[in-house]
Amino acid sequence: MPVQVLQYSDIENATDDPERIGRLTRAIQKRRDEDTLVCGTGDTTAPGLLSMETDAEHIGPLFEAIQPDFSVPGNHDFDNGVDAFRDVVADSPQRWLVANLHEDNRPFAHDLGVRETATVRVGTERIGLAGVTDPVTLGDYVTRELTVGDPVAAAEAALSDLPVDCDHVVVLSHAGGRDDELANLDGVDLVLGGHEHDRRAGSVAGTPVAHPGERGERLTEATLGDEVTVTLHDVADYPVAEEIAATYRELFAELGLDETVTRVEDSIGRERADRYPETPIGNFVVDAVRWAAGADVAVVHPLMLRSGPPLSGAVSVGDVRSTAPFDNDIHSTQRRGTSGAVRESRIPRLSRPRRGGVRPRQRRGPLVATGR
Repeated sequence: MPVQVLQYSDIENATDDPERIGRLTRAIQKRRDEDTLVCGTGDTTAPGLLSMETDAEHIGPLFEAIQPDFSVPGNHDFDNGVDAFRDVVADSPQRWLVANLHEDNRPFAHDLGVRETATVRVGTERIGLAGVTDPVTLGDYVTRELTVGDPVAAAEAALSDLPVDCDHVVVLSHAGGRDDELANLDGVDLVLGGHEHDRRAGSVAGTPVAHPGERGERLTEATLGDEVTVTLHDVADYPVAEEIAATYRELFAELGLDETVTRVEDSIGRERADRYPETPIGNFVVDAVRWAAGADVAVVHPLMLRSGPPLSGAVSVGDVRSTAPFDNDIHSTQRRGTSGAVRESRIPRLSRPRRGGVRPRQRRGPLVATGR
């Protein structure tokens, strides 16, 4: 009997949009049956406004509504600190898997039930799973407490410990650009990945690889049978689960985030393309930083800006704070005359070493700056 696996990934700030998270919830509920596993592949708890305001406690109602079976942590799941994420793990219904995170030379959160691999029987099929996350983007605030290993090497070692009688083997990955390598590992039947925010339903060397995009916009449906297939479903095609949407609207109100602070006559976009080069939303965020610091010039990296619904009409406290939902410090300095200048950033934001003759990928981009 075929086994269905539903995957969500990189939800990030979708919980700040009650309608969006309501549609994802209903899509999972509608497509789930008794022969289904529901899996998350990272960045479920952050970044986002509610995450920042509640230290990720906001995610509890969603987990209760969708009852995941397995999850792997992503880099942003540590945005509120290691202790806050351990609290999420302790309070969530699913089993967490990650093979390449260690603390004090022990597997991460082993005391809370986190494991490198798991097996589960669904109907007549025995499914083996392993989880890995991306070591490159886990910042210093995490790596001071955790040791992060290579995801491909860790997955290969972990998979060797799975029972040989597994009917199918699934890798849950938040390793992004390393997923092709994971798909090439012996015995892997399916890679469900995240971190890249791309939409993907293809295969590598005959092994299906799926990425459902960002902010809960799509749900992956994989079928494990004689053949393994993957399909992406647009959650906009599903009705809103009003009970979960109402829960998040009430949380916004309780935190005072629904108070209107201004009105916008023309719509201000907040999609990824609206971050570069000079855009209204970028200028808005940098002007706010400049005002808060009492500075003449302010500079931020455009990747601080998060995607979301456009600002239009009544704009609330939550709308404003959600544009850059990171509880970062603002640092200031002084420059005299022309001794300092802001130029296009030539520092790579991210460089992942890849194998198999594929060159490393680097992302560069202009900084966003305003002055008076």
